[in-house]
Amino acid sequence: MTISKIANLEQQNQKQALYVGKNSSSGPNPKKLFSLKVIEYLLLAAFVSSGIFIISYPSDKTVVTTGVISLTVLFFLLLINRQLVQDVNKSVNQFEITRKAQLYTYLLNNNSWNTG
Repeated sequence: MTISKIANLEQQNQKQALYVGKNSSSGPNPKKLFSLKVIEYLLLAAFVSSGIFIISYPSDKTVVTTGVISLTVLFFLLLINRQLVQDVNKSVNQFEITRKAQLYTYLLNNNSWNTG
């Protein structure tokens, strides 16, 4: 094979990789991030509501006990949800970096073959 044939094959492979990278389902899903934010706000509302019930009915032991248990559970759910949001943000950033790296590699290789 000649150098020009090898260069053409490499360019076709890179174009296919870029096309697959753009259309792949492995990319981050914005709906997932939105749903996690909605869950976070709902958990915060429930957390505040539990605190209000505890403050409003301090003499009723069942309300206080239930409120403390719900505050504890909600706190841990908030921590887990916050970690999930951070993981999704990291995956979005990693996906963007990978996509840009593929694009820069393609442009660099395409440019070097045209000038040489």
